[in-house]
Amino acid sequence: MILLLACTGSAPDDDALPEIVPAEVLDSMDWRRVQGLTELLTDDSLGGRVPGSPGHAAARDLLLGELSAFEPYLEEGYGWDYASSVPSDRWMLDEDGQIAPATNETSTNLLALLPGSDPLLSSQIIVVMAHYDHLGVTEEGEVFNGAFDDAVGVAAVIELGHALQQLELDRSVLLLLTDDEESGLVGADEFLDANLVPHEDIVFGISVDPMGRGVLPDAWPLALMGLERSPELLAQWEALVPYSEVPVAFVHREILPIFASDQDRFYEQEPAIPAVWFTSPGMAFYHTVGDDSETIDYRSVRAQSRWLLQVVAYFANDDRVFEDHGEPELGPEHAAGARPLIASVAESSYLTDFERAEVQTMLAELDEVIEADDINALGNPGAFFFDAIKRLCFDLPAAHPGDIPPPFPED
Repeated sequence: MILLLACTGSAPDDDALPEIVPAEVLDSMDWRRVQGLTELLTDDSLGGRVPGSPGHAAARDLLLGELSAFEPYLEEGYGWDYASSVPSDRWMLDEDGQIAPATNETSTNLLALLPGSDPLLSSQIIVVMAHYDHLGVTEEGEVFNGAFDDAVGVAAVIELGHALQQLELDRSVLLLLTDDEESGLVGADEFLDANLVPHEDIVFGISVDPMGRGVLPDAWPLALMGLERSPELLAQWEALVPYSEVPVAFVHREILPIFASDQDRFYEQEPAIPAVWFTSPGMAFYHTVGDDSETIDYRSVRAQSRWLLQVVAYFANDDRVFEDHGEPELGPEHAAGARPLIASVAESSYLTDFERAEVQTMLAELDEVIEADDINALGNPGAFFFDAIKRLCFDLPAAHPGDIPPPFPED
């Protein structure tokens, strides 16, 4: 299949693609179930799910119920507790609904297993992660509901599990809902430090965070970061792009050094573990009290999750192993990898004439690099990419949030 895709000059028609996941399994993914769980996790009564709060405990218990549809990974069940605290500047709603400083002593990672069926490969595990904690409330009581970051990612990972249950997989898949991501990736740290999955058994990790907003209302690209550290793994993901219903950009991780997610802890292990940051980069409401369930575009969630299902199923029935070779220097290949993100925004009908010219200038600069095969054609590559991502993923989405259509307009 990889050879077939590599030999095509452009994405073939869907009918020409070898089937990875049967259409009936793809179509079985229940987007109203995703919407319903997202709305429950982002209800104001949960107070922004800051660790240590009653709302966080309610979210944990809700998710424990959701995970009961799968096998527990641990003998003691689905939850794994560890000692933790919370940053001193966080606020929560206490048991009486009053605003109080957030405090925490114990946090909980949640783990469920989709066991592989192959006697030799089932011990190899693909870890699919999303984090269920968030930021709590402001000192005045406004709620950080965290729909985009990362309630809908949690709901999508669970829905992915329901679809994977219908397939016979050689390798195993672990659904990992981490705690304390917003406290410094503590849940991922604790998962890896405890060696709950032997590091040598992890094929790679995927952090689905955040998810649910296009860059613009008519532009829903995916940005995948970190795969440049594992060229062989990157090549397989690239070969699967024709299965995606949305543009896919492969972005060098260090282009956004001030942001982080759980996959970053995989890179810090010795030896490092391959991992990818799977993100929907429309950051209009990121870490604001406006990040609620009404801002989620489930058309985007559906399209991106359907591709993720096919990618995970493909690798779960593969036998190759991959290594993390460390972070490479920025090169012209990384300009080419990021191009689909900028190109998808350039086609948006929401841009003003000035904004369109600005984005087209970015594209022209990238194309010059690609043609010259020289990253230094950008002058300061790091500054170019950082400024471009800030402009495209933060400034433009905030300027053009757009109207969210009915979640499933075809109905």
